[in-house]
Amino acid sequence: MEARRSVLVLALIVCFACPSRAQEQHFSIGGQITDDFTGKPLRLVNVTIFENRRGDVTDSNGFFIIEHLSPGTYNLTFSLIGYRRAARKVTVKNQNLILRVAMREQSIVFDPIEITPGTIDLSDEPSSSDLSSREILSTANLYSRDIYRSLQILPGIAHSEWSSKPHIKGGNPDETAVIIDNLEIYEPFHLDEIDGPFSVISSDLVRDMRLYTGGFSAKHPDKMSGVLRINTIDRIANDSLKASVDFMGASVVLNQRINDEWVVYTSGRRSFLYIMEKTNGTDYPAEVYDLWAKCDYRPNLENRYSFNFMLLSDGIDFRLDSAIVRREFFESTKTNYYVWFNWNRFISDNHYFLTTVGYQRLGKSSVFSFDASYTDNNRDRRVNDVFTVKQDHVWRLNERHTLEMGFEGNQFLTDYFYREFRLNPTETTDSVVVVDVMFLDANLDGYTAAVYAQDKWKLSSRLSFMTGMRLSGQSYGDGIQWAPRLALSYDITDRFNAKLAYGWYYQPDNLFRLKTYQNQYVPDDRAEKSIHYIASLSYLLPEDATASVDLYYKDYPRLNDDYTFDFFNRIEGVGIVDKPYQTRSGSSTGVDLYVKKRYATYHHVSLAYSFGSHRIVDYAGRSTSRDLERTHTITINHLMGFKNNLSFGTIWRYHTGDPFTPSTIRVLGDSSVQDSRLYFQTEKKNTGRLPSFHTLDVRLEKKWIGPELSFSVYASIINLYNRTNVRQFTWKRLVEDEKIVGFVRKPQKYFSRFFLVGVSLELDMPRIKR
Repeated sequence: MEARRSVLVLALIVCFACPSRAQEQHFSIGGQITDDFTGKPLRLVNVTIFENRRGDVTDSNGFFIIEHLSPGTYNLTFSLIGYRRAARKVTVKNQNLILRVAMREQSIVFDPIEITPGTIDLSDEPSSSDLSSREILSTANLYSRDIYRSLQILPGIAHSEWSSKPHIKGGNPDETAVIIDNLEIYEPFHLDEIDGPFSVISSDLVRDMRLYTGGFSAKHPDKMSGVLRINTIDRIANDSLKASVDFMGASVVLNQRINDEWVVYTSGRRSFLYIMEKTNGTDYPAEVYDLWAKCDYRPNLENRYSFNFMLLSDGIDFRLDSAIVRREFFESTKTNYYVWFNWNRFISDNHYFLTTVGYQRLGKSSVFSFDASYTDNNRDRRVNDVFTVKQDHVWRLNERHTLEMGFEGNQFLTDYFYREFRLNPTETTDSVVVVDVMFLDANLDGYTAAVYAQDKWKLSSRLSFMTGMRLSGQSYGDGIQWAPRLALSYDITDRFNAKLAYGWYYQPDNLFRLKTYQNQYVPDDRAEKSIHYIASLSYLLPEDATASVDLYYKDYPRLNDDYTFDFFNRIEGVGIVDKPYQTRSGSSTGVDLYVKKRYATYHHVSLAYSFGSHRIVDYAGRSTSRDLERTHTITINHLMGFKNNLSFGTIWRYHTGDPFTPSTIRVLGDSSVQDSRLYFQTEKKNTGRLPSFHTLDVRLEKKWIGPELSFSVYASIINLYNRTNVRQFTWKRLVEDEKIVGFVRKPQKYFSRFFLVGVSLELDMPRIKR
């Protein structure tokens, strides 16, 4: 029957392709619909004419025909479960029309209405308001394959120039959730002990990305500052091989399309971090690897399955023994495994659910000794197992109304051992020696759970509204947290949009990252809390330009201690020395401005400006600046594309100096290098300011593109005019005859001028039809 219908449709199309007689005044629209990647015909596609609701359904060969149409303009829609809805506007004059429509699969049936302020998209389908993959990945930066590094061109996101951890609108990095293919990834940064210089997320993996910087909806995890949702590549037309190498690292990507149902993706990276360290005058020998693999199986249009695996491996072997500094060392190995499974079930064109089951093992083992240590056998060993089950349902009740509901549960099992005996460097005085005894040997377990519901309405052609509620709790908590969320979007004109958002956000204490430096043995039973007030205005300017402004106020009525204690703080015993501030609350307020313009087809320039004030308040009601508070930040990113696949990019950044805690230093003991200890007299936390920061980075890339083989060469200069930006102030000893005779405060600088050269090769291997 299907074969006979195809023959009939083909015959009708051929016949109707000839002009009809004028007196009939009736025509037809017909054609074939195929898969955009495979080229295979698609059956059961619903083809509908909006004006009269007439339509047809494609047969097994993808053909359709709609007859007896009067001349005029018609809007056609093409819909099929598991494919992006397509639309065509056609005009029927004095002949029949034949269409060829290619539809593209998508990971969800439809995109719910997005009305949240502070939402930034990265995709391979650029628009005037979003960032395209080309723009963000061609940005001049030190780690060209790290997607986090490219976020620095956006307003409201602050990085230190060493770390890739983002501070979103004044929040700490642990206040941002990183979600890859629907699983929240814990510890997504390499070398966390030295502040995470780059992330586990390679640009080779990213299909599209959405960053939420405040006021996000109830379906997102229990974090207080932001959410980064990443979807990895999930569809390829051909097998492909990609390899790149530069002074910072090497990466290889192999994607294989076994058949129309099975696709396998693999990616591996290895860093050459030590090269950059030596040029910067430091030497922290480190080995860094990561591996990612994914298998997609699509037996039919209603079901899709994927299996993900990630491995993160770090190693540090730092040693220092000289006449100036007593023997110090830090040996650390870290291996994290991530395994998860996704099931996408498309129940109908208007309802789907996504189920995720995941397991993460986070393992670390360190042995160390620093200047203040009383023994060489200090240890930090952790093994954390995290089990996750979550499910999300989405219903499109009609074209303007979407309902979402879901739940998530996490089970944590932690084997935690920490042992150190050290001099307290900030509480010791000339007359009183304070020794910190930190010992933790415990097996901890607990769970977190949450359910949510949210309703999104497009109330009119200009007004959209979202309301939601998230209920969360943890086994070690003090009850259930109710977190309401509201958002409103209004199109003032076709070019001018305004958004508002309000929400409560709770973040439970991290079960497997206890503050051992404060002798914390169990997680805090009170979740941290933030309340967001967000407003944004966006305007589509003439000639393909956009401008947006975000205003925000975030109240932190409940905030735990704002203090970072890591390897960098203790190197040589005289680096940054800070003490816990015993933070109880805080606030962040500011404005972010972003202007972007495309010109001359392949050029674009963007300007990002942020003004912010981020404060923390201690138990006595005293207020001070939060870490990495930058009053003013300006970023200008310029990318130019020329003929012959040549591109040139520049990024210039400026920000006011980071806060730091002023201090003085004294010697406890006989002043000998081996037997003396140091103690600090610190002033009020973060009451000093480093000098302002500015730098210019440039990148030049040339590509040769063939039918199957592409090759590129790129070169970057980091800190082109060799600006001596200060990372922190440190104290350096003055030693004579193995006696400490004094100290001098010196600036520890960021990167001097650094040259980066690399090559990239991409091979596209068309499938051989069998």
